[in-house]
Amino acid sequence: MTKNLRAAYALALLAIVCLLISAPSHAQSVYGSIFGTVTDKTGAVVPGATVIVTDEAKGTVETETTNGSGDYTASHLVPDTYDVKVTIKGFKTAITKGVVVQADVAPRVDIALEIAGATSETVEVNAD
Repeated sequence: MTKNLRAAYALALLAIVCLLISAPSHAQSVYGSIFGTVTDKTGAVVPGATVIVTDEAKGTVETETTNGSGDYTASHLVPDTYDVKVTIKGFKTAITKGVVVQADVAPRVDIALEIAGATSETVEVNAD
């Protein structure tokens, strides 16, 4: 082999090694999330609602507020079973229980609120 050919092979090998070293690694996610949209019974979105996501086993709480489109996202949740509670003045409190979150999975939990009658009324839904 000539000197130039060996140098070209060495350079090519170095380029391949550099590409392999700098290639992005895709780590596994250890968290999941819950997302959805809060509406009223007519389908109109409800911005500004408080969404409380509670881990049933650990009791940890994540609180979110719906945006102008009625959407919310609770992210970085440890895989477990959660309850999703939505409150806003003028509507009955709604609770969805038993939402299972797995790593790198985002279950959608849309909630339709009912207009409040008595202030202590709660609507409960099971995720099953």
